[in-house]
Amino acid sequence: MLTKLKTIIAEFFSHPDAGVPANDYLGDENELPYQQEMNDYLHHHRIASLLPFESYDEENHLFHNESSVGFLLECPPLMGASEQTEKVMNELVNYNMPTGTAIQFMTFGSPNILPQLRQWADQRIIGEDESYNKQTGARQRGSNTYRRLGRRRVEHFIKGARKSLFPNVKYIVRNFRVLMSFTFSVEPTELKIREIINIRDAAVGILTSVGAQPTIVDANTFVDLMDDIINQKRELKRDPVFWDRGMTLSQQIDSPETCLMAGRSGLAIGELTGENEKPQRTIDVRCLSVKNYPSNWALWNMSELIGDNQNDYLRIPCPFLFTYGLYYPDQEAMRTNVEYTSARAKAKAESPMARFIPNLQVQNDDWQTVLRQTSNGETLLWTYHQMVLFAEPGQGNVAEESTKAIFKSHNWGLQRDSFVQVPAFLSALPMMLDKAMFHDLQKLGRVRRQLTNNIANMLPLFGEWTGTPSPKMLLFGRKGQISFFDNFNTAAGNFNIACAAESGNGKSFFASEFINNTLGLGGRAIIIDKGGSYKNYCELKDGTYIEFIDELNICVNPFTDLKDYAEAVTVLKPLIAVMAAPNRKDEWDWENSAIEKAIENVWHARGNRATITDIAVTLKAMGDNRAQDVGDMLYPYTKHGVYARYFEGEANLDFSNPLVVLEMEGLSGKGDLQRVMLLIIMYIATNVMYQTSKEVQKVCLIDEAWQLMDGDNSAAAKFIENGYRVARKYNGCFMTIVQGITDYYKSSTTRALIQNSGWYIWLKQKDTTIEQLHRDKQLDLDAYKKTMIKSLRTVGGQYSEMMIENDGAYSVQRLITDPFAHYMYSTNAVDSARLKEIQSESGVSLGEAIEVLAAEREGH
Repeated sequence: MLTKLKTIIAEFFSHPDAGVPANDYLGDENELPYQQEMNDYLHHHRIASLLPFESYDEENHLFHNESSVGFLLECPPLMGASEQTEKVMNELVNYNMPTGTAIQFMTFGSPNILPQLRQWADQRIIGEDESYNKQTGARQRGSNTYRRLGRRRVEHFIKGARKSLFPNVKYIVRNFRVLMSFTFSVEPTELKIREIINIRDAAVGILTSVGAQPTIVDANTFVDLMDDIINQKRELKRDPVFWDRGMTLSQQIDSPETCLMAGRSGLAIGELTGENEKPQRTIDVRCLSVKNYPSNWALWNMSELIGDNQNDYLRIPCPFLFTYGLYYPDQEAMRTNVEYTSARAKAKAESPMARFIPNLQVQNDDWQTVLRQTSNGETLLWTYHQMVLFAEPGQGNVAEESTKAIFKSHNWGLQRDSFVQVPAFLSALPMMLDKAMFHDLQKLGRVRRQLTNNIANMLPLFGEWTGTPSPKMLLFGRKGQISFFDNFNTAAGNFNIACAAESGNGKSFFASEFINNTLGLGGRAIIIDKGGSYKNYCELKDGTYIEFIDELNICVNPFTDLKDYAEAVTVLKPLIAVMAAPNRKDEWDWENSAIEKAIENVWHARGNRATITDIAVTLKAMGDNRAQDVGDMLYPYTKHGVYARYFEGEANLDFSNPLVVLEMEGLSGKGDLQRVMLLIIMYIATNVMYQTSKEVQKVCLIDEAWQLMDGDNSAAAKFIENGYRVARKYNGCFMTIVQGITDYYKSSTTRALIQNSGWYIWLKQKDTTIEQLHRDKQLDLDAYKKTMIKSLRTVGGQYSEMMIENDGAYSVQRLITDPFAHYMYSTNAVDSARLKEIQSESGVSLGEAIEVLAAEREGH
């Protein structure tokens, strides 16, 4: 590689102006003449001339390079690590690799987020006014609100791939990718190929054992990946790059639209705008290497080097590539060198000179440790860490200082690679570390010896949670990772959600976003609320809004829509027990049996025409005082009772609309009826889920659940347990929302809500709430988890943070707003009225009206 660079370096240093201060990059308005010459050289000698990649062996999935053979693995980023992870990675590093083997571990903070955004947007249902052009395959865009929201959100977030989405905070959107390249400087004989494949199989097995889920990178993925790294432009690329078998891999990677430009202390990626025009600097590239390491370090600390978990100001503010290169030398020669060097260090430490140079004793201690460990079988490798930053033009210094600050906060020292930025840049790229590259780096003093037990602690393998497989909701990690959330993606099969959000901390926005995404996937939603929070949203979505007021003569007879008796009776039995004894804490045994017999008899006799009156009559006719007591206790719900109109006759609530909102405020002050009515609506919701295709997601959301479920009733808890089970059987779920997490522990009824939920979603909570949960041991809170929950925050107009937990694993995510969604979910009466006015005046769709309103409010 150095040979290829000699001409460039000679041109640079032989120029008479080489000692004159100049701007860091080529292409500046006041650039010096020698910089222009260097730029011309790089423009005519493409970066392909510096890359060794030649061909891809499809049969063996190996890359053949100029003087090496290699393969590339990609793994989902780790979110944390344990001592077991460290042990397994140490096993990989200590594997019996042939002399001359090179491994590069890389984390790429990629700006290419469009594939994920498209994946999310494309899941939105297609409207009736959308169609495909049969000749081009392009979709004719329509006014479907969900598709329109998807497009606007993609447009909004794609801006954040290079520039911060928020003012005064370093926050960009990215996709973390973890890669491992293995390069072997050998002739590709059949024997060597088999040996390399065996090493690959072993590496895949070792990584799989720690849950890393490695995949073997093929030529298509490799070419596209290298294009993402080398050919970055101001405008994000819209389409992937595919492998062309008729060209070398290096030629395909080298885009005719971009070029690499070198200066004294940095590089730039230039964009070619015309045949005779000079390149326009589009990306500032800074190469940083490690000058000193911390004295103590663990593998799990590596996640902090790509950004602090809590401090927004300690984040890498641009795309980056962080590489850790390992080179396996001849171990016999290395051991001989260690013995010689340690003997010299010992002699110096014991000499009179050591009294004046205390560091000689420190060096001796270090080398004696190395000698002991290599004698015990540890391997000594040549290594280097390389950080490459890809900043906006003029932002190179900011990106560099921010990254240095992050590393410094963990006692790592970074330095800029001046005058060697081209070798530094190339050494960070996958499969570039071969025997020739190693010797070049060694000549430049850019590698150091490290023991493998230390190496395993310093691997850049970390990123953030990428979410669930299905792209229902679009969320983001604190470090910028784009992620998906779909509560129906869980191996345990429990889709139910318990959510807590203090007032003013994004509860309404999150709930609306969750429901909107359910509807956007073609799902159904039933919302039970108290306080009118969803009225505007329901009207805007043309949903069915039901208020429990006398004028409507609502009937909720639970028998009217009963279809599957065997399934329904498990929910009906505790429901009727609650109606009979709404405040009973202990469980009925005999009475429950009597209720079940009564339900069975009434169902067989009257079917869907049955009423609570029939149940009461049947119980009283059983000839047992206990059954008669239960029948008498049902009196308020019979045709003679005060609540007769709600339960006599056929149920008349219309649930045919995909969105139904039931407002319970009209039942305030009617405690027993309110509690019973809530359970009956939940029961009806399970019937709706049963009657709807299992391919369709169904959600029943209960807001302010603690207010609607006050009281301590064992039958109600049993009802919830059975109802939740039935819901998930038919691809449905219940989601409850309270203000404080402690609200879930106020009674056996509310405890049942959280105990039967597979997902926990916590938005910002009061510190006193967290301390109470910890003190009462109501949640499993270790010190770190407690700190993370306390750190949750909401920034008005920007984002709300939440902790999402499932099966013991958790992640902090951000729900980031955009102007279109902000006005669609707004509970502001003025905004809602203006939307209706725009629709009425212009005859436009809801989506078009929202765009008009957003333009009015945002001033564009």
